[in-house]
Amino acid sequence: MVQASSIESSVVSFERNAFRLLSLPADAQAKEIYRQQQRIQNALELGDDDVVSNFAFLPKVSLSAEAILEAVNRVERQRAVEELFWVHQVGGKFDFESGTIEKVLSSLRADAGQNTTKGSVAQHNLAVIFTCLAHGLNGSRRLDYWKDAIQYWNATLANDVFWQFMQDRDELAGLNGGSPSPNDLRSIAREVIQRAMLTQIWIAIDNREYNEIATLLSIIREYKQLFEADSTLSAVGNRMAKDGSVAIGGILDRVSAIPEGADKTIARATLDTAEEDLHRIGENFDAIIQAFGAANAFAGLYDARALALKKLSVAFFNLVGDEQAALRLAMAAGAIACDPNLRDEAEVGCRFIRRSLCCSEAVVFIEQKNYAAAEEKFASALTLSTDEQKAEILELQQGVRRARIFGNVDTTSRSPSLSTFNGIGAKFYGSRDFDKETNSYITVHWFVFFYLPIIPIACYRVADRGHNLYTIYGRVPLTPLLRKYRWGALAAAALLVIGLMVNSGSSSGNSASTYTPPSVSSQPTESFSTNTSQSSEKEAIEAERAELKRLSDSLDLQKQDIDQQSADLKRMQSYIRSVKDEYTEGAIPEDVQEQYNTTVDDYNNKLPSYNAAVRGYNSDLQQYQERIAAFNGRVNHYNATQ
Repeated sequence: MVQASSIESSVVSFERNAFRLLSLPADAQAKEIYRQQQRIQNALELGDDDVVSNFAFLPKVSLSAEAILEAVNRVERQRAVEELFWVHQVGGKFDFESGTIEKVLSSLRADAGQNTTKGSVAQHNLAVIFTCLAHGLNGSRRLDYWKDAIQYWNATLANDVFWQFMQDRDELAGLNGGSPSPNDLRSIAREVIQRAMLTQIWIAIDNREYNEIATLLSIIREYKQLFEADSTLSAVGNRMAKDGSVAIGGILDRVSAIPEGADKTIARATLDTAEEDLHRIGENFDAIIQAFGAANAFAGLYDARALALKKLSVAFFNLVGDEQAALRLAMAAGAIACDPNLRDEAEVGCRFIRRSLCCSEAVVFIEQKNYAAAEEKFASALTLSTDEQKAEILELQQGVRRARIFGNVDTTSRSPSLSTFNGIGAKFYGSRDFDKETNSYITVHWFVFFYLPIIPIACYRVADRGHNLYTIYGRVPLTPLLRKYRWGALAAAALLVIGLMVNSGSSSGNSASTYTPPSVSSQPTESFSTNTSQSSEKEAIEAERAELKRLSDSLDLQKQDIDQQSADLKRMQSYIRSVKDEYTEGAIPEDVQEQYNTTVDDYNNKLPSYNAAVRGYNSDLQQYQERIAAFNGRVNHYNATQ
């Protein structure tokens, strides 16, 4: 019995098969072998190394006297093995001498489909020829030959008719120990094919022919029973992971060599090159891994790539301050890491970088005096902060909030006049931008006439102290609408004064020429009655003025309450939006999810009450404005009768 482990390495190579070197079919008789040996040796002695071959359609092999002698010795020692890896003619049933490779293959394919001895031998011959072509040729066509060779070897191993043919061979039966059993020959064939394929893979790996590696691995997967795919793929995976890790290690060495404080332009160029190299390694190995069909065979390589991406992310963050690139690389590391601890570390890195990005963007907004946007960014940073970091973010957020509230407050203007005489003077009316923390809001400083706001003078941020007393923080700019209104009111007042002056001058001229003051006794009763009516009208006007003042104060209180509710709702909206922007659905951490759900419920509960309050305020405001219009008409009529 011939053991697979006894196969000599020269036999494993199809190019050096004994029968191929002798240019004889595998079923040649012994006398033919010795005659051919003598013929070839004579030709070589005469310097003719271009001996005519019976298999001219196959790539030519080099010959020497020593190689021919060794070939004959191998036939004598292990003819069964030599026959196993060469073509048989079966008494002249196959013609290998007169045809081209296409003609030979076409003829063999036509016979290979028969369930006969001739068909099974044709199948085996195709396996041998395709293997020789795959070994002897270069280019992409070689991989196609490998696919065909393995297809026919797989069919041959399963074809009992062929193995019975081998057992019945007279030449093999005459060997010492008798003819090898079919199982022995199958084992030898399987091991030789496995070694041949692995040899091709190792060569492709050494040459970094990644597409070729992927193709060869796909063949192994397709014929996994022939190649014992699990162990074969494991061996290849370990080798690839090792080579990949070495390449990745070289990239990391370049990154580690960048000194702290290095010129950012030079550092970025090194980091960009390292990222490109790492990406190229990933693309090459992804094609191979896809051919494997099982990523777990390369878990070590995935983790090595993830670790490299993580370190590259840190370098981009620390050495060149590119937070966007650092975040992209950290996310890529987490996406490919197989080790749970490495995934967790990548996630921590992502949170850290996102937090830094939020803070950086908040600083930009602060410089632009866009404090509301800065507050939103700090709110997002807060959700990404650890317990130790939250105190710092809260302090920054508080500072931005105060900057938003008091940033445009002129603290040098804090003492406006709020006195009136007989309803004429200056007072505060209205409120907006309520701040819960300081209990302050912006109000308008009006010139009032009979307690009615006529001309807006300025705006102030104030806080109520009760009993019409205020803490005045400072002056703020009038809104564009109030500025336009003030100019309009001043223009109207100027026109009114001019009109009164003109009317007054005209009345004075007429009176001097025609008017004679009547005596008391001759004054008509209608005059007395009219004066009494005017006195009652004035009292009614004052009563209405007081009622309007009460309504105005009530509207101010409603507005403050609405502003407070609006501020609370906006804060909740900002938090809800920041969580949605930060996490995808289903990926919200448990502690954040609980706070998020509570905030959403609170928001949904408060929204109807807020909307109802706004509707009520708008209705009351409309009624107030209608009464103001009626009151102004009444006052104008009263003044005209004076």
